[in-house]
This record gives sequence, structure tokens and C-alpha cells, in this order.
Amino acid sequence: MPDRRTIRVGNVWSFMEERQHWLELDGWCAVHPNGYWFSPKYKRGLWDGYIHFARNGRFPTGLLEWIEKKASRSGIEITVSDERGNPPKWTPIGLVGVTLRDYQEEAVSAVLDTNFLGIPWPRGIIHMATASGKTNVLAALAGGYGQVRVVILVHRQELLYQTAKVLAEVLGEDVGVIGDGRAVVERVTVGMVQTLIDYLDEPFLQEVGVLLIDECHRLNAMTHLKVVQAIPAYVRVGVSGTPFKSNDLAQKLRVLGTCGDVLYQKRADELVNEGFIAPVTIQYATVMTPNAERLSWPDAYERCIVDSEERNACIQQFVDESLEPTLVIVSRLLHGELLARRLECTFVSGAESSDFRQRVIQEMSAGMRRVLVASTIFDEGLDVPNVSRLVLAAGGKSEIQLLQRIGRGMRVSTGKERLEVLDFLDLGNRYTAKHSRERIETAAQAGFTVEER
Repeated sequence: MPDRRTIRVGNVWSFMEERQHWLELDGWCAVHPNGYWFSPKYKRGLWDGYIHFARNGRFPTGLLEWIEKKASRSGIEITVSDERGNPPKWTPIGLVGVTLRDYQEEAVSAVLDTNFLGIPWPRGIIHMATASGKTNVLAALAGGYGQVRVVILVHRQELLYQTAKVLAEVLGEDVGVIGDGRAVVERVTVGMVQTLIDYLDEPFLQEVGVLLIDECHRLNAMTHLKVVQAIPAYVRVGVSGTPFKSNDLAQKLRVLGTCGDVLYQKRADELVNEGFIAPVTIQYATVMTPNAERLSWPDAYERCIVDSEERNACIQQFVDESLEPTLVIVSRLLHGELLARRLECTFVSGAESSDFRQRVIQEMSAGMRRVLVASTIFDEGLDVPNVSRLVLAAGGKSEIQLLQRIGRGMRVSTGKERLEVLDFLDLGNRYTAKHSRERIETAAQAGFTVEER
């Protein structure tokens, strides 16, 4: 007689029936977050240092695959009782002015054709490299579920309008928008997470059958989690070019818990070889800042990055040596203002109005601006395909931020052969040097060409 566990499966939450095995379930779903040992509660013995994703037999449904793998390794069989109701029907439609590429059709099929433990499983992650056309995949999914209410989650105003505009064009129907002071609900609605948090009690959210999550790696944030847990959609799909952080199991389980496991993956090197995105060359300029070794991280950032004359002069030289459209990404407002004055161009940040930012982005895309300095609002999702030169002036160590920023320039356009990127090996301080080396390692692992400048 095989050892079995029975799980009742819901759209958002699932439940293990056998109370005597709840502690075992908790062990499968408990992980240390990074840096837990620094927590005062942990040091005082008030916290065990674990995030417990299963409590009293209940866990996020997206972790069912994770749990089944853990159970299987222990010789335990998982059986399920499906309490989600009938899956919504998807019918293929033609998108206006768009023909899906083969890999985009494969991504859609992966959502529709997946079964798990004998039940339909239209949930998981589409892991497609930045600039691969994820919005068209979302459009194909949203359009095919033509009789079902669809919500697409984004996290920035620019993405709100950009996504809604593209969807309306290719679906040939009105698309709702919730965010930036607007609240228009249609069958397909694009919503900003920061606004939807105030709409969780609205009846229309309980009618949502399809939840599509752009840049799903951001599900690590509590606001994102509250919103997605309040929407009882049967179909739950996240898209991202960088769904998981390296060496951060807690972040991975939050994303898995909301969406499910990876359904489909298309790597950047495959897209480069097939001619769909531009190859990338990153030049690393070495900058040595004297008398900075003992500085704290905040002070080192100011001295070695923001105020470094050698570094900023190198950025100016890189910008001036070509007439190609160039985007400079910064993290600090002061740095952006300084570089914009030096380069005699516009600096765009979250401090400006949405209309102003949209206009500048459109002008950059139309070739009316050659150089633009932008804050991290350009990290994700914004479409500026003609950018062929990129300056990573922000420093830092985030793998996801690095790949997303580089992705801003990887879209192909007429006359563009490759993306040239300038980054820095910031020596003289242990923090900046460590972060630089981590960025170089990430770039090399991603398959980018890495060169000294």
C-alpha cells in the first residue's frame, strides 16, 4: 500500500487533508530568507529564521509541483481533489497585424496543454528573454479566452499605458486601465499593482478567470502578493526574462506559489542565433578611486560612482564617440541630474509626470532624441528598440536589474547590428569592487561578449 497524501486544490490556496502530516508539509515548504541571521528577532530567539509557506495544512496552490517533488523523493504519492471548477475555454484567434513567432506559439501551447497529477494545469511561468515579445504572448492568451474576464498586472505607469495600447491594437477591442488616477474596467483590463491594492473588495476582481502577471519576479513584494491572492483566477501565468534571483530560495517560492513552475523557456542566446534580438557586447572600464577602501556602502556609492570625475568623464567619452541613440541608466536622482547637465540632454525619472515621460519615450523611439538619461523607471518593460548604445551608470549587484537593463537595448531595429554597453569595474572600495565583479560574472554567464575598455 503506497504512502499517500490527499490535497484539495483551489485556485489560490490548497489544503492537505491529513492533519497528522501537516508538520511534514511545513518542512517541505519552509526556507531561510537571505540574511535571516541579521534579524533582531532571530538573534533574540523570537523567530526560527524560516519563512513558512505552509501553515496548518494550507499552502499557495502554485507550490503543488514543489510539494509533489519533495513527496516523491520520500516515496510518498500525492493525490488531488480538484475544487477549482471547470477551466475556461480558450479558442485560437488572429491578432490584428501580428503573426506569432514559432516560439511564442510554443509558449501559448505550453499554458494550454499542461496537465499535472491528472488535472488541467494552465498556470506557471513563461521564462522568455527580455525583448522576446512577451506582450504578444499575453495578447494571444487574453484574446483566446474571449468569454472570460482577464486582468494583466503591471507595476509602472509607462507599462500600464504601453501594454494597454498594444493589447487594444492587436485584440481589436477596448482594453481597460486601472492606475494613474484612472479606473476603466473592460473584459481585458491592465492594472497597476499599486492601484489595485485599493480595489481588492471590488466585485469585478472575483469574476476574473485569467490572471496574467508581467515581470512576475516582482512577486517577492508583499503588495504584489496581496493583489494576486485576492484574485481567484483559474488561469494564472507569469512572464519574465528573469523570474528567479540567484541563491534566493524564498523569492523563488513566492513566485512559484503564485504562478507555478516554469512552463516554457526561451533563452537570449537562442533568440540572438535566430535573429530576433541583438547580440550584446559589454565594455568594462576600470576606475580606481583612491582613499575609499574603508568607506561604508552609502559613502562609497557617492564617492566612487556618483561623484567620480573619472567615471563620469568615461561616460561622456562613450556617449560622444558615436551618433547612435544612447540610453544612460542611473540609480540616484542627483547622479542623473549631474550627467544630464554634462551630456546636455534630458533626464527622466519618476518625479516627472506620466505624460512627460511618455512623450520623451516616444521621441526617443522616433529618433528625435539621441541621448537620454533615465532613472530605474527604464529597468523593465519599456520599448525603445532603436537604442543601440547603453551606459550602465548605476552600479549595484542585482542580477535581475542588470539583465533587465541590458534588455532595454536588445530589440532589433533597422540598421542596428548589436547593442554596445558600457559598464565599470569600480575599484578602490570593497563594496563597489565586489558588485562590479558580480555584474561581470552575470554578464558572462548570460552569454554576452565581455571586453575591457
